[in-house]
Amino acid sequence: MDFHGVAENASFSSSTSVKIGILGGIGPEATGEFYSKLIKELQKRKLIERNIDFPHIVINSIPASELVFDKIPDNDLKPYIEELPPLGGMY
Repeated sequence: MDFHGVAENASFSSSTSVKIGILGGIGPEATGEFYSKLIKELQKRKLIERNIDFPHIVINSIPASELVFDKIPDNDLKPYIEELPPLGGMY
């Protein structure tokens, strides 16, 4: 999902605790650019107006150039999928 998709599906207020996980790292600059665009889009849609409105965002940046292809074998994805559950337990 791109940042527009995240922003379109965001319906939160300061009374809700929103958590967004970003798995990045194929290109660290791309991860940073995605984060920046996401925040700007949420601000543009008036979903972020004060510091308290910002969602809790965790970025797990992994070096994974082998994941650039359209069709990725399950065996190549397995180590990355196994890393996701511990991230959910960080809260």
